[in-house]
Amino acid sequence: MAWNQVIFDNWAPKIWADIMKDLSPEREAWTIWPPKRTDPYWKDLTSNLIKQVLLRTSSVFPTIPHEGRHSFVSLENSHTLLAPTPCPISLTVLSALGVNIVQPPSHIFTTLISGGLPLAAMILSPPTLHEVLAKGYECGWWVPTDMFTKEIIDYLVFSEHTGNIGHLAGLPWFRSTTGSRITLRLTGGKPVHIIPTTEEEARLFCSHSNMMAWSALDDQLRLALLHRQSAGILAVTLLKAEHVLAVLEDKFQHLDGSGVNEEILQ
Repeated sequence: MAWNQVIFDNWAPKIWADIMKDLSPEREAWTIWPPKRTDPYWKDLTSNLIKQVLLRTSSVFPTIPHEGRHSFVSLENSHTLLAPTPCPISLTVLSALGVNIVQPPSHIFTTLISGGLPLAAMILSPPTLHEVLAKGYECGWWVPTDMFTKEIIDYLVFSEHTGNIGHLAGLPWFRSTTGSRITLRLTGGKPVHIIPTTEEEARLFCSHSNMMAWSALDDQLRLALLHRQSAGILAVTLLKAEHVLAVLEDKFQHLDGSGVNEEILQ
């Protein structure tokens, strides 16, 4: 019995890890991993195998499939996210955006996040998803799209505990009234974008380059951005007299060059 335990604790994980590297990429995602078992020989096999896989930096962790195909990654890449089961956001949506999502069986997930393992991959959460998308946009492998935007924004901003409106910063989720993409900045950044309070306001002052399109925001997100605390997080503002003046001066500058007196707007 002692020899059997030595085999399962030392030799089996090493041999198993070597075999996993050579198996066909067409294999079923998690079928080559140890099942969840608690008998003496098997109870530490999963954690010992994971240690050997990480030591070899093997690309044997299957991602959520996109268009029916898995890819296999190592967990040394900080762009890879580990998803729990269940997950509050559609993982196929994230996969379609180009995000590497690994969703292990629960016993493997628990082992991976238990600590002490050399992982660069992060656990999926609003902060880590924002970080990965920001890196993807900066590096060029993620391109903004109007598809899935609401679902992702709802997860980033309104998730319980870790959702935050600051997770909108640095990503071109929205459009201005001129149709160009808008990237919100953190407070202190430029430009400061105008959040319209009514559809008429957005229409009347649509020529202002910093006015966000009314259709770019749903009611829940618009109310969140209009909350006074948002201006302390993001570079956003309500429509002000200076914005109205800028639009009027642009419209009437061809008349006599005298401009519009800001006092009439007070």
